Amino acid sequence: MQKRETFSLEQLASIYPIILMDTCTLCSHSNGIRPKIIKSTYLEELKIVGIEIDSADFFKHYINNGGSFYLTQNILEEYSVGANFDFKNIIKRPNVQRERARIDYCRKRRELSRKKRDLIALIKDKRMILDCKDKEEHLYNYFYTKYRYLKEKKEYHLSDADFDLLISGATLSRIRDKTALLSFDTGMGKAWKELSRELGIKHTIFGFFVRNGFNEYSMFF
Repeated sequence: MQKRETFSLEQLASIYPIILMDTCTLCSHSNGIRPKIIKSTYLEELKIVGIEIDSADFFKHYINNGGSFYLTQNILEEYSVGANFDFKNIIKRPNVQRERARIDYCRKRRELSRKKRDLIALIKDKRMILDCKDKEEHLYNYFYTKYRYLKEKKEYHLSDADFDLLISGATLSRIRDKTALLSFDTGMGKAWKELSRELGIKHTIFGFFVRNGFNEYSMFF
């Protein structure tokens, strides 16, 4: 089996001037996602939070070194969840005080909360929240209505934020420049393939890449 070509974020940015991030990509990568189990241990939760902290540090470093990407308003709101962890009140709970593992977890969540706030502030300061112009809004609304059936397909499981990101990417690739979506949401990837076919847009113009590691991406197939 032929190995998929991989790219760094810097390489992708040189190919696709516009990069749109999904929430899952900001938080983690496909090898670090939460396992589908009924109940996880605090050690497993600590590992997941640790990956989110490292991801926030990575993207902050990337931006401070001149890198850029965009978030839709919906993705910003999703990522902002957990950015205000109430450590002082949670740590006082009796069930937390009884277990050292819970205390360590809460401390890690507090650290993640700070890291998220720092990254969000930097993204806002660099004006990396997507702001569509009039012509773009017109085409966005047209695409949103015409291809809304993709959101209704149960096999894709698209949330409002997912569909908004997908349609935003298609719009920008038509009006502004080459655009890449960065996500490892399989349903969104399948919807992207169908939308690309319907629009007749080549993957070199409107791409979809999966984050496999901290700075490793490959095209979705």
